Amino acid sequence: MRTVVLVGTDHKFQKPIDGPHRAGIENFKKTIRVLFERHNLCAIAEEMSPAALQEANIRESVAQQLCKELGGLPHNFSDPTENERRTLGILDNGDMMIKSMDNDWSREQLDSAIHINSEVSNRIREREWLRRILEFNQWPLLFICGANHFVHFAKLLRESDLCVLEAYQDWGPNLEVSKPTPLYSVDTYPHRAKFHHSLNEVKRTTTRQLLPDEKVTVIESACGKDFWAFKIAFEAGTEGWLLDVDGGIYITFP
Repeated sequence: MRTVVLVGTDHKFQKPIDGPHRAGIENFKKTIRVLFERHNLCAIAEEMSPAALQEANIRESVAQQLCKELGGLPHNFSDPTENERRTLGILDNGDMMIKSMDNDWSREQLDSAIHINSEVSNRIREREWLRRILEFNQWPLLFICGANHFVHFAKLLRESDLCVLEAYQDWGPNLEVSKPTPLYSVDTYPHRAKFHHSLNEVKRTTTRQLLPDEKVTVIESACGKDFWAFKIAFEAGTEGWLLDVDGGIYITFP
């Protein structure tokens, strides 16, 4: 039977870049290794491309490294490059900006067009992933994708008569609040953080103190050279940012 073990995650865990989230990358690698042993997998395919690795100044993905460690197992980059996306008819946000200027769209019209284009582009890319893994023809297969693709891609795989084992819809860190720690505004700087940004470049606006044992859900994270920021949500629907350097959170992994 053609079986796909599906894992959704944040792309930062697919790239072995040094930084404060390195422990997360190592734990992700351990998780994938456990899945290999549990399901007797024989290959990995992933939403990733050589161009994306090159942009991050790295040569191999975490999945590639693991395939080598497991004896040289087959690996497949399933995501199209920028040139391949254009061949597939996928537009980027720059294309939408040009359309906006040509048609004198309002900001609301542009935002709506970008959202619609993103959904259309995602479905095209997912069909391309399917085409590539069918051509790859290695079963049982582990497939790694962004968490936002998980539900749609699982459905597409099943519609193509593949057996899907849903391992993790959104593999990522869990947080426990161990002592009062600052909760920062969602409009603060960490959500735009990149690896070249240090903590002293981060604008922080404290909204309140988060108390021990408050239940939070991580919905996004960002890393700089010396910090890891977590965008969290509460049951009431409010959101905010936590920083690992404030010392009030305990990070665990699946």
